[in-house]
Amino acid sequence: MIGPITFLSAVERFSSTMYILLESGVPIIYALDIVERSIGNPILERLFSSIKEEIKRGQLLSTELGKSGLFPPLVVEITRIGEEAGNLPELFKKISGHYRSELGAKVERLISAFEPILIMFMGVVVGGLVVSMYLPIFKMAGAVGG
Repeated sequence: MIGPITFLSAVERFSSTMYILLESGVPIIYALDIVERSIGNPILERLFSSIKEEIKRGQLLSTELGKSGLFPPLVVEITRIGEEAGNLPELFKKISGHYRSELGAKVERLISAFEPILIMFMGVVVGGLVVSMYLPIFKMAGAVGG
């Protein structure tokens, strides 16, 4: 349950960081270098390091994202379209918005799945407290009456 949420978070962080950096005029190599250091996922850090090296050799970002096998086809295709059309920052903004809303929905579903478990746990705790408070009273009443 947590793995897909963590990965969605990393994809959203990647796309939003790339959008901000590319929109600000930062070259793609430097943007990938910043993303590599800020992503917070060792697997993706190594991946972005290798992607950065391949881009220096003349490869396209979309090609390298596709080769990795980690990124969803949506990200790869939208990146390819952005490279061809020349509006990569704007399309990274759209990717970021899409994954931000998907991440929010998954987190809400995870929280709603934990609500019944939390209610049952609180019921057991409160029931245990009630029993521990009244059990000595019943024992004393039984000793006096019997």
